[in-house]
Order: sequence, then structure tokens, then C-alpha cells
Amino acid sequence: MLAIAGGTASGKTTLAKALALHRPGTVALIHLDDFYVPAHEPHRGARTVSATGAETLDWNHPRSIDQDAAAAALQAAATSGQHRMAVVEGLFALSLPKIADHATWRIYVHTPDDIRLARKLMRKIEVQHQDPLVSCVTTCSAAGTATPNTSPPPVTGPISSSTERCRQQTC
Repeated sequence: MLAIAGGTASGKTTLAKALALHRPGTVALIHLDDFYVPAHEPHRGARTVSATGAETLDWNHPRSIDQDAAAAALQAAATSGQHRMAVVEGLFALSLPKIADHATWRIYVHTPDDIRLARKLMRKIEVQHQDPLVSCVTTCSAAGTATPNTSPPPVTGPISSSTERCRQQTC
């Protein structure tokens, strides 16, 4: 089993997918992002207070991962006989004992903060272009106002310009 950890947007998933593509059908991929406890279950996971003052799941805390479920998925992949290797990738792949203790190999992907931030911003732009209503619905819902603009956000310019465009035209 290979455990891949690193900061947000460091390239963990990209590396794991590249390994799986290099050996199709022989690598079982387990993404720890698939094992966050449900946000609506107040007795599980680590909680924090959001900027609005509401209690919310702390996505950046290892207790917010359902470690038992992730370990069960790892065990199922390892014993299925279908794969030569299981790759677990995620922010906490090296800090969750039920995962890290089973790792034969460990990788920490170190990516400079400025590159991680740029990658994260690019992902947000990609999401907005895949679903042009994302920024408008979010902005208008928060404001409790009119129907969102259905035209796509501009292809160029910062994220804030498309959000401001939505606010001006629809809210």
C-alpha cells in the first residue's frame, strides 16, 4: 500500500491518478476526500465556527475523516485479489493511524504555497466555467435576492469580477 499526503492542491490526486493510469487495472485508488464524516452529523468529526458564526465541520482536521470507513475500503481493496497495489491519497494519509500503519510506502508531496494557491484558484475558475451558475447562485443565495444570471461568467479576469458581475446584474 502506498500512502500519498500533502497540502491542499499539492498534486496528491494527480500523482495517484498518474500511477493508476500507468498500470491500468492493477492499482486501487482510495481518495480520503470520499470519507469525510457527513457535515449534518453533529456528534462526529471536528467542529469549528465559520465566519458567519455557524458551527461547521472542520475540513482541515483529521477527526473529520471517517477513519474506520477509509480503513475498511483499504482492507477491501487489499484483499480483493483484483489489484497489485492500493494507493490512498489525501490530506491526512500519513497522519491517520488506521491508514498510515498499513503503508508500505509513503510519499509527502511538497509543493510551494504560491503554486498550491494558484492551483486552487484555477480549480475554482474551472468549476465556474463547468457550471456558470455556481458563483451567481452562491452570491445571490447569500444575499437572499433575485434569480441568478444564466449567462456564463467571463473567461478572463479574476474570480471576483464574475462574482461582482452576478451581484450587479441579478441580485
